[in-house]
Amino acid sequence: MNRKESEQAYRDYVKQHVVDVQAVWAALQPLCTGEAYMPEAYAFAINAQIECHDGSKLGMNEFEGYRQWFYPAVQEMKIKADFDLAWNHHQKHNPHHWQYWIMWQPDESKVLPMPFCYIIEMLCDWGGMSVKFGDSPTQFYDKNKDTMLLHGTTKQTIGFWLRYVECAVAKVKAARAGKRT
Repeated sequence: MNRKESEQAYRDYVKQHVVDVQAVWAALQPLCTGEAYMPEAYAFAINAQIECHDGSKLGMNEFEGYRQWFYPAVQEMKIKADFDLAWNHHQKHNPHHWQYWIMWQPDESKVLPMPFCYIIEMLCDWGGMSVKFGDSPTQFYDKNKDTMLLHGTTKQTIGFWLRYVECAVAKVKAARAGKRT
């Protein structure tokens, strides 16, 4: 693919990812009753966050690094340093990533608790990736949790909400496959 096609393919990927994250959030909301009750103010905040989810990936600090890494044009070299800069920027400017909540210090880094709304957005992000790649948020978490620096309360919240996000992902996958859940 040429450069223009490469740029469009990357934009299409980001757009579809946001649609997937929004679909998981939409499927999760009806499940937020009983023990999983979510105050309306939280749902309102999460709606706003998910509306502009991953917008930084289309900005000048991330676009090229991501595009050339995942959608390189013909004969274009992948430059890991450019991708690393984009990924670092993304983590540090998007509080739905756990890396945002690490207070990096030379001697010992401090892990801060993630606010609830960002944990839910992170789980919907994992769910959106699961819709695309076919695994599950729980499989992703189980595979990566030993390398994640997470506050204890963040781990507890993830543990509680993962089952609900799994149900939401299953609903999205089934709807796209034309099945009812």
